Amino acid sequence: YAQRGEPRGYSIDIVRMIAGALDVPVAFENGFTWSELVDRFREGKIKLLHPVALTEENRDWGRSGDSHFRLPFALVTKEAAEQPVSLNQLIGKNLAIPKGWSILDPIRKAWPNINIVEADSTLDAIEQVIAGDVEAALDNETILRYIAQHYFMSGLAFHTDLDLGLDNVPDQFFILSPDAEPELRILLDRAIDAFEDEHHNYLEETWLNTQQSGGQLDSETVPSGKMIEIAADPDQHGQLISIDIDGEENVVFASATGSGVTPLYLGIVTPVSVVLEPFLSNISLSLGITAGLLFLLLPLSWLFANPIVRPVRQLAVENDKVRRLEFDEVQRVSSSVKELDELSESMVDMVASIQAHEIAQRDLMDAFIRLIAQAIDDKSPYTGGHCERVPELALMLADAATQCTEPAFQDFALKDGEEWREYRIAAWLHDCGKITTPEHIVDKGSKLETIYNRIHEIRTRFEVLSRDAEIHYWESLASSPEKKQVLEAELKRVQKELQDDFEFVAECNVGGEFLDESKQQRLLEIAEKTWQRRFNDQLGLSPVEELRQAGEP
Repeated sequence: YAQRGEPRGYSIDIVRMIAGALDVPVAFENGFTWSELVDRFREGKIKLLHPVALTEENRDWGRSGDSHFRLPFALVTKEAAEQPVSLNQLIGKNLAIPKGWSILDPIRKAWPNINIVEADSTLDAIEQVIAGDVEAALDNETILRYIAQHYFMSGLAFHTDLDLGLDNVPDQFFILSPDAEPELRILLDRAIDAFEDEHHNYLEETWLNTQQSGGQLDSETVPSGKMIEIAADPDQHGQLISIDIDGEENVVFASATGSGVTPLYLGIVTPVSVVLEPFLSNISLSLGITAGLLFLLLPLSWLFANPIVRPVRQLAVENDKVRRLEFDEVQRVSSSVKELDELSESMVDMVASIQAHEIAQRDLMDAFIRLIAQAIDDKSPYTGGHCERVPELALMLADAATQCTEPAFQDFALKDGEEWREYRIAAWLHDCGKITTPEHIVDKGSKLETIYNRIHEIRTRFEVLSRDAEIHYWESLASSPEKKQVLEAELKRVQKELQDDFEFVAECNVGGEFLDESKQQRLLEIAEKTWQRRFNDQLGLSPVEELRQAGEP
């Protein structure tokens, strides 16, 4: 019946210590309510009743002697409530006190204006505080803290050093002995007086320290707040759930024992180590036997597996060759396993098909490339056969450079067919940019030709200059008739110069690709000649011409 945090456990340990020190056998009777224990004591069926807080009602039950410990009273309220320092602050309010407690009648007499609610137990009193049915609950501080801690109640505040308004606060506890046995009372008092600080410290640490976990718990104490959550969640009833209690893994089974509004709950907590312990030894033995049998079977397994594993590994090697496109190095793998032998043969056939397909693809690609080059050649008859001749010349040059041992070419060499093919494709496609080049640029028979041959525009300008020279001759002759011969000679000279210059420009237009410096200089000198334009050159322009002449007058 004793549990941590309650005075009865403290008293039981004291009686045990006394009995042990005096070598007196003591039998503890348990399983009775407090009222039944009182009746049995008063009937003489038990010799000691403890712990008892003396009141006017129980002082004559037996000999009290010296007090063996003290438990101060405290109030418990919600955390948000006002901090009470005296019961005077509870006048007109509800105060819960457990039934039968020694403090109940003195508080009721001292504070008639406080509404005293008799709770069934300390737990019931605290639950009424949480529910808001009462403003506070009064009991010994240690018992209040123990109940709140071990039933996982939160949101509470504990208030000590209270002014209870009583002359004698019943916070001292006694062990009652029969009046008919005064020698027993003397013996108990001498033993209590003989207790030293280390004994009291041990008892308080064992029974009154609410911060200590573990220890002896009664059947109404829940070992983990997780079990409270499980009880509140019907979906978790009837299942094995893993929780951690004091650092040890446990499995919990919880279920309601009834279907009423407030059913009782059955909870079973078992450490995982206890559940697994009976099986671990058997599992270890089974694992050892299995490992031994497997070890003995390894050579036999290797013997039977080798005819299959060896060709499979060889096939994997050949498959890697296919992945690296090393088709010429792929070899057939012979195997006594019919399926693997057929697989190897099919791989060789597949490689041959892939090679044939690659050759066809290359031939198709080369045909497309030659077709593009031919189309470019056909686009411009003036450079006919150019794209066909360049690859032949390029391959001849590359071959000569590869064979050459001169220092300039010692690091150059086209080693295999793939490199020669890449070089040949590059030669065939060297002019492929002409596909997007405007046709009037690709297909031009002279240097000044675009959509039309602009030599005609140049000739027109020379015609204008020739006529300007003739007009100048007639104007000069009209003003100076006597200079006719000089003016005629000058006219013929200028016209002859213009004829020569035009013939030079026309020759450059259709000539080779190279002009020496003297010819380039003569072209620059001809470009210095000017002629007078009398018509607007910004009319009838294309969009490109308008952009080019933007901003010019």
